[in-house]
Amino acid sequence: MSALFAYIHSVSMIALGALLVMQLLGLGEIDDRQRLQRFFVLCIGIAVAAAVMLLSGIALLLWPAQAPEFYLRNPVFYIKLALFSAMILVAITPARLIVQWHRRAVQGEGPDAAEIVFVWRYFAAEAVLFLLIPLAAVISGQGIGLQVSPS
Repeated sequence: MSALFAYIHSVSMIALGALLVMQLLGLGEIDDRQRLQRFFVLCIGIAVAAAVMLLSGIALLLWPAQAPEFYLRNPVFYIKLALFSAMILVAITPARLIVQWHRRAVQGEGPDAAEIVFVWRYFAAEAVLFLLIPLAAVISGQGIGLQVSPS
């Protein structure tokens, strides 16, 4: 069972990374209502991929190949969780703006250039945080930083 969750976790992480890159590259091309609609759907896909990544990660803790203590005693594991949490928190502001853009698109209005630059900066911060998560995962999975309790 843990192999299935590990697979889902890995695929969702790859999907999230690919979608984040598409988001960064596609932000400058939302000049009409149809492209804005596709961009909005892309953002929903990012939220779904992040949720699947989180849920499959929780499943890996509940049905582990290793004892849960392997991760729970490792401060690098908590760094990984903090990076993921920071990425989600950074995503809130641009998500709210994109929802506003989507609503305004119905009235024929699009985002202005300053808003796009503002959102792009948040997306860049998300991407940097995302790139650090697999690094923390690999370090944690190798047992680096593992706190060994005295027996």
